[in-house]
Amino acid sequence: MKLVIASAVLANILSGTAIAEPAGTTEAVPASPTPSTPAFARSLAAPAPTALPLATPALTQPSPKAPAPTELKWYGWQVLLADGAILGFAVLSRQADVAVGWVGAGAAVHAGNGHYGRSAASVGLRVALPFLGAALGASGSRGCTGDFCGLGDVVGGALVGAGIAEVVDLVMATNEHEVAPPKPSTSWTPVASVRPAGATFGIAARF
Repeated sequence: MKLVIASAVLANILSGTAIAEPAGTTEAVPASPTPSTPAFARSLAAPAPTALPLATPALTQPSPKAPAPTELKWYGWQVLLADGAILGFAVLSRQADVAVGWVGAGAAVHAGNGHYGRSAASVGLRVALPFLGAALGASGSRGCTGDFCGLGDVVGGALVGAGIAEVVDLVMATNEHEVAPPKPSTSWTPVASVRPAGATFGIAARF
């Protein structure tokens, strides 16, 4: 009886060892690490960005806007009226000093039309040219004798210089204005249409 129990205990021990340590158990082998790709290799392998084509510049520049047409208007008649008024008043009043206002008459007209440079030039011409003409007349009358010797040459030279100044002043008396484009004209045309079904009458207008 004791022999049977001992045999059973020994059999249980042996079977427990077999369960604790089953046969065929294999140890897991760790996977080898994958070698990493270097950074410069990844940059070489990456596709290069595609360059976008630049816009081709225009071969021809846009044409500049054509200037508006202009016309010249002469206001020299205003200069003539101003000079005539001053000289006429000097003659009628028998005051020769009033005629000195002739020097500034043309300048006032130019300034009234907005040409201040011409106004200054008018004063310079009306002062310098009569004096220059008088000096030339006096130089041509040398050698004569008498109280009024050479007076006519001096006066004549001064009048010639004043006349030249007057002509130049009148030539400068022009204004430049832009020409306004013509307005489209309006026209009316009668219209008639005859058909078998009837007739149509009307008026066609163009603006």
